[in-house]
Amino acid sequence: MSDYHWLLADIGGTNVRFAYSDKDNLHHEQVLATNDYGSLTEAVTAYLHRTGLQAPGAMCLAVAGPVAGGRARMTNSSWELDAQQIKTELSLDRAIVLNDFEAIAHALPWLGLHHSSHLGGPAFALAGLHPQERRCYAVLGPGTGLGAAGLIVESNRSTPIVTEAGHAGFAPENETQAYIHQRLRTRFSRVSIERLVSGQGVENIYWALSDPHQHHADKQPKAAAIFERHASGTDPVAADAVEEFVRILGQVAGDLAMSLGSFDGVFLAGGIAQKHHKLIHGERFRTAFESKGRHASLMARIPTMLITHPQPGLLGCQVVSQAFQT
Repeated sequence: MSDYHWLLADIGGTNVRFAYSDKDNLHHEQVLATNDYGSLTEAVTAYLHRTGLQAPGAMCLAVAGPVAGGRARMTNSSWELDAQQIKTELSLDRAIVLNDFEAIAHALPWLGLHHSSHLGGPAFALAGLHPQERRCYAVLGPGTGLGAAGLIVESNRSTPIVTEAGHAGFAPENETQAYIHQRLRTRFSRVSIERLVSGQGVENIYWALSDPHQHHADKQPKAAAIFERHASGTDPVAADAVEEFVRILGQVAGDLAMSLGSFDGVFLAGGIAQKHHKLIHGERFRTAFESKGRHASLMARIPTMLITHPQPGLLGCQVVSQAFQT
């Protein structure tokens, strides 16, 4: 497989990110809107036309949705993906389908301190790419949805823990959150974490905190506008919504650390976290992360980091593809 061109793809509900890979580098990166194409094959064809690149011999793709048996149906898109079908339609010799946060987990040992920013807790140190002693990390990120995964690193081997933790049930931790949960129950049969910790989540929080007698659905602002209103101080509801969003993100990150035993570090990924990093660097996120009752002292010892690499999903796909490029 070393002579083949590998096409990498990180497929989300909003965008699909492509890049070609040789053994050491990503190149010809392009971002296409997922909904502009009816299928992955159409998007790949458009990418190849734009770049003028030759057809790939192999492909590794990360998908925002559960993956089983090489098949995936995206949670926030109509695309359905099947490794065997992709091989046939694109005349590939190999196609690998990963969950998107499984791919990011694969990338964690290669990110290091050059592509991450410290959010709180003790100083983070990853002693070598594959330390001999067992370590466990977690990564999560709000985007169109909420993704999460873990990574166990031990004895020259990295093993990702694939989850759909974003679809676990939301547990309110204060009166405001209890009210938000109650309001959202009128819209959704089940209130998952993703209903609050995602782009659509901050919109749901805003809706829940708005006066039900004055708020109209056609005036509901999008997530970007809510963050802008918070920054400008022009909308008290936006201010409350964003602050609660950051608090809940901290709570959920702490819950994930407790659930996976990822006491060696928790990473945040995704465009929302990167774009609004000043909010997450504030005290609200870290306080909520550590607020775990009898285990608060344990949580205080866990580093939290923000991934600053622009394409961690593609990097993870590259790490996986390298195993076949020797």
